Amino acid sequence: MAEPFIVEPTWSYKRFLLLKALNADAMDQPALAAAWRGLLAEQPPSDELPMTFPFRARLIAAGYKSLVFLNGATEDELAVYAGFAPLDARTVVAATTAALTPPEDA
Repeated sequence: MAEPFIVEPTWSYKRFLLLKALNADAMDQPALAAAWRGLLAEQPPSDELPMTFPFRARLIAAGYKSLVFLNGATEDELAVYAGFAPLDARTVVAATTAALTPPEDA
């Protein structure tokens, strides 16, 4: 069973909806998951993950289709909802942080 997550104020509404759907899936509540996914489908589209993003296909298959959904993700979350091993989850979190961090001015 998935552990409940704590909503962070920095999360986007899309990330909140995705996590509600993933949590409903983990609790074997397909109707509830479908309802959350329905709300998510009504949202404007986001840019897809970059083609070179690590584990891109696996993340998309799990529902993490853009950086909007990964912003704030933890290693534990990726292990529970996407089945990542600790090292792979760490790689995804680091890549997300790098992609969302503005470059420093030279």
